[in-house]
Amino acid sequence: RGAWTLAAQHLGSAKNERLEADVVIWATGFRSAAEPFGGPLAARLKREGNEIRVDRDYAAIWDGPSDRRIFVLNGARRQRGLADPNLSLTAWRGQIVVDRLLNRPRRTDLEGEAFVDWDVLEPS
Repeated sequence: RGAWTLAAQHLGSAKNERLEADVVIWATGFRSAAEPFGGPLAARLKREGNEIRVDRDYAAIWDGPSDRRIFVLNGARRQRGLADPNLSLTAWRGQIVVDRLLNRPRRTDLEGEAFVDWDVLEPS
């Protein structure tokens, strides 16, 4: 049985659903969006300005159980700078989150794993 119970309502049909989940991913899309899930959690999430404060692995800083993490991607521009909403880094940030979820150490040995070769071309 899931650790979270989600209540949802389809906007088109107004049909209500209840779901049990171990993990919840709130995907708001390209632009910043309201945090309707924030009701009971809002007071428990640490904030930095209008953003949810995140740690180095993009996990929200909150007063909840340490084995329950809320990851915030593309929501920490003031904390992380212009690179935060940059879509070209999505896979890299996703790997950081996956490693944290699986309790794996963060990788630092990325030498040779780029898909673009930036070598200098020899004159012909």
